[in-house]
Amino acid sequence: MPSLHAALITPFDDEGKPSEAGFEELTRYLRKSGVRGFVVNGTTGLFPYLDQDERKNCIDYVLNNSNKSDDVIVCVGHSNYNNIIELIKHCERKGVDTILLPPPYYIRLSREEIVEFYKRIRAQTSLKIIAYNIPQLTNNPLTPEIISVLASEGLADGVKDTSGVLQNFQKTIILTENIKGFKRIIGDDYLTLSSLIMGGDGAILGSANFIPALWVELYNCLADMNISKAVKLQKKADKIIDAMFIGSFPSAIYYILKELKVNCGLPRFPLRKLSEEELDNLKRTLRNFNKDEVM
Repeated sequence: MPSLHAALITPFDDEGKPSEAGFEELTRYLRKSGVRGFVVNGTTGLFPYLDQDERKNCIDYVLNNSNKSDDVIVCVGHSNYNNIIELIKHCERKGVDTILLPPPYYIRLSREEIVEFYKRIRAQTSLKIIAYNIPQLTNNPLTPEIISVLASEGLADGVKDTSGVLQNFQKTIILTENIKGFKRIIGDDYLTLSSLIMGGDGAILGSANFIPALWVELYNCLADMNISKAVKLQKKADKIIDAMFIGSFPSAIYYILKELKVNCGLPRFPLRKLSEEELDNLKRTLRNFNKDEVM
């Protein structure tokens, strides 16, 4: 069966620091719903707003509240090479198996520079590397052709594609289909079902923080070849996925979890609190979502 991971938010305490108690509450909630895969310090986890020590603490907090049946992936993205290596070495010491690695962000790099970046990282670690394509935030797209090079040269063991371009994901599948063990993972929640039907190997989803049971049910429908119900579940998910983007992503997820009685605090500055109008919109969306039965 394809893999399913929640792209964890980073819970914050009343002082605005990453909260181990929040991680414990969140992972317990997800585990009860059937989700056993967790991605730490990703985009949804606000990694650019965390310092190195906080990112290490978040890794430790999730590992402290995980067991052998959980699959923990750590995003080590950074524009500074030395900081990436520092985070990787921390992962190695803590027994992490897999890292999620976007290309350096902000400054536009050539194809050759991107490939060389992954070569240097590969030379420093034996951990599994999932290349992370999110060009709208990094300014450095991992095209299907680049991913094919990374896969064929053993520089990456998989890719997470959050570009939102299904055609590119399909092309990546075609270009890497003969590379044994290479994982093609979708990171765009709206494209989950489409990507899995076309041969994707899994999904890493921000919405899995708050609709984990729906995604588990969709996966089970696929396993049972109940495609019609899986389509209905994806359509239902789309309605609540919209709510993730009320305010600045991922602020709304904190408020949705609060409505679900999962206390993860509030997002970190410079993200602001949602306005009363935004909160009303969010609550209305949640009410409508809960009324929508899928048969």
